[in-house]
Amino acid sequence: MELPNTVEGMIRLADMHDDYYIYDEEHYLLTGEHTKRTYKLGEAVVIRVEDTDKLMRTINFSIVGRANRIEE
Repeated sequence: MELPNTVEGMIRLADMHDDYYIYDEEHYLLTGEHTKRTYKLGEAVVIRVEDTDKLMRTINFSIVGRANRIEE
């Protein structure tokens, strides 16, 4: 993930608990096995900071929803 202020972090696939996601390397696309929900590289999403590690200089995010609507 890259925020508008150039802060970067990551979302671990193992932390995406709503489905099991399969990565399509050719199309840079994640697809949920059961929900068929997709996420494409560069797509805008709403995120939440889950964890930070000052020593390792890492930030972990989770997806809250699509950029145009927040999911509960």
